[in-house]
Amino acid sequence: MNGKLFILFVMVGIPTITWAILAWAVMIVLGVLHSLCSAIPALSFWVSLLITIMVFAIVVFAASMATDNT
Repeated sequence: MNGKLFILFVMVGIPTITWAILAWAVMIVLGVLHSLCSAIPALSFWVSLLITIMVFAIVVFAASMATDNT
């Protein structure tokens, strides 16, 4: 049972923590841009998370299209 819990943590916990850290970093960057430019609206953590997921999906899609599918 301990091995299954470890695998579950590795497959679910680490990616979830990674997404949260990336969203936090995006939120900090957007907050800095908001305070410097005052053109970008202040965003919440969830909006930053969605932006991070969308950027990641675009990068993964572009990389998959650039590879040879043979």
